[in-house]
Amino acid sequence: RYITNTYINNKTQESPKVDILWVIDNSGSMSSYQNSLANSFDAFIADFINKPVKEIPDFKMAITSTDEGGNGKIDDGDGFICKDYAVDEDLMEMVPACFMIAVKVGTSGSATEKGLKCAWLALKNNASFFRKDAPLVINIVTDEEDDDNVPVEDYLNNMNAEKNGQRIIINLIGLPGFNRYNTAVRKTNGVYLDIKSDFKNVMKHISLQLNEVAQSFPLTHQPLKPAEIQVLSEGSKTTDFVYSNSSNAIKLGETIPVSALIEVEYEIED
Repeated sequence: RYITNTYINNKTQESPKVDILWVIDNSGSMSSYQNSLANSFDAFIADFINKPVKEIPDFKMAITSTDEGGNGKIDDGDGFICKDYAVDEDLMEMVPACFMIAVKVGTSGSATEKGLKCAWLALKNNASFFRKDAPLVINIVTDEEDDDNVPVEDYLNNMNAEKNGQRIIINLIGLPGFNRYNTAVRKTNGVYLDIKSDFKNVMKHISLQLNEVAQSFPLTHQPLKPAEIQVLSEGSKTTDFVYSNSSNAIKLGETIPVSALIEVEYEIED
């Protein structure tokens, strides 16, 4: 059967928005991984920030831990607000130093790691920080499985409610076999990256993904035949778009008018 997803092309002359949440395991085995993450931030900078100011996404970035005792704090204790980074050259210079300090959330946290719950608590308890009109990318960094019995789907539904239905992607920087985390990754079209791999490559991958997320429209289902996707702008067929299979999203071209009604038609399995 065929379905249609409808959007408004909200691209303007302003930078596209994206919110970023890092959920970092703060249990005893994580010190070396936190250091690697901090020391590899230049790879993130290279693709995400080092470009003309108008091309940098308008982002907010926060960090919290996997310890539910922190209650999803992102401003002190278990985590830190890096800053509200509207596109400003002076603020951009502060990002690396801030991140390198903030990701070192310590190693004295609970050994009962609950990354999904802590991600939801961060959204729930910091509603004034996360924006209702911005997609969200959650990066969970851990060497242990999510130690929780609440259904993964429940946490995803709660997160979606907090973000007003905006697109949420969950990435895992972890180890193979984490069933709960991998379920969240799969259901949100995120990616799994090995925590034991080169962190510079991990950070480069995340930065490229963030740029794509900030400028694309997610589809609600997986197209059966991606080559046959039809896009209409104000009722007229257009070919000025690119479909990304990895993120299951459409990126519109420069010829699509701002505020145009966009309809994406495609076939799915029943």
